[in-house]
Amino acid sequence: MQRVTDAMTRAIDKSFETCPARRTQSAIKERLDLCLALVQHLYGDLRWSLPRVLDYLEPYLRCELAGIAYNPAGERALWAVPAPGP
Repeated sequence: MQRVTDAMTRAIDKSFETCPARRTQSAIKERLDLCLALVQHLYGDLRWSLPRVLDYLEPYLRCELAGIAYNPAGERALWAVPAPGP
């Protein structure tokens, strides 16, 4: 759960840098609600792995805020994770 919270916090912080807006409670809550909906959609509905969801959260949030349709890597059923280095 901590990884999800950290990823949402980073995505929200970054969104204020890339999509300028006043950092008000309502703006933060709007972005948090969007993050929660995105995680629910990607993890719950599409059955993506948690690492994949967290990797796509930040760019997906930016697109949602900009009103741009975002389709991360299409409808792939599998997602490759690089093997750990030596």
